[in-house]
Amino acid sequence: MSCAACSARVERAVSALEGVSVCSVNLLTNSMEVDGSATDAEIIAAVVKAGYGASSVDSSQAHKTDKNSAKSKINHEIRALIVRFTVSLLFLLVLMYIAMGHNMWGLPLPSFLEGNPEFIAVSQMILCIIIMIINKKYFTSGFKSAIHLAPNMDTLVALGSGASFIYSVYIVLKMMFSAEASWDGMLKMELLHGLYFESAAMILVLITLGKLLEAIAKGRTTDALDKLTSLAPEFATVIRDGKEVSVPIGEVNIGDIFTVRPGESIAVDGVVVDGESAIDESALTGESIPVDKAVGDTVSSATTNH
Repeated sequence: MSCAACSARVERAVSALEGVSVCSVNLLTNSMEVDGSATDAEIIAAVVKAGYGASSVDSSQAHKTDKNSAKSKINHEIRALIVRFTVSLLFLLVLMYIAMGHNMWGLPLPSFLEGNPEFIAVSQMILCIIIMIINKKYFTSGFKSAIHLAPNMDTLVALGSGASFIYSVYIVLKMMFSAEASWDGMLKMELLHGLYFESAAMILVLITLGKLLEAIAKGRTTDALDKLTSLAPEFATVIRDGKEVSVPIGEVNIGDIFTVRPGESIAVDGVVVDGESAIDESALTGESIPVDKAVGDTVSSATTNH
């Protein structure tokens, strides 16, 4: 998934399945949680039909796996985007020098290009093709989404860059095969100014830069969320049949009564039914002074009983 439209598409596809009561897709972690009676196979098939891929995660390890998997994917994505952006930028600078530096400001060109508009046009086209190949992900993802009648941001990028490239190719063919242009050097130079290869390439490079900045921000957000969720305990001490039993927080049900001793973190959100204390809520509110809590007051997960 590359944007909010992708996650919304997946969410709608799975929510439409019979037996699915709740479906929540997280674009940040590339994960999905589903409640209901639908099987894993049915859910995965719905995601694949929507144009994406999915695999099931063992519920007992889901939280830990999601964090580790999301972090490793984001780190890998950042490294790949840095390479893509750097290489694309190098070719773009050469393309901009030929297209803008020479045509607009008269900067010198290599001897085999000087005074040869056909070679100048073809060299721009080759450089643009290289940049498009490096960033082919936008075209594969964009057109694949369009085929599934669910266009996303990549579709817009592919259409914008592709339109500029196709029009420029038409101009190059006109320069080379038009009977009027074949003998008129001035007309060829005029047509040369109508090329948009640098625009087609610039779109891809700027979007890649945006994706890189987005991935870095996503990585920082994921780290912040990991630090916040690490404050919550993995087990809760629940009173069942008059005895205190330690259970994973995923097994705490609505209506359960659990104890929180001084110094312990509150396992899940709840309401005080007995006792009073001061609760450190700085992890959620930023307020350093503990808040007094008594019977009937609400308490939040990951806060600490002082």
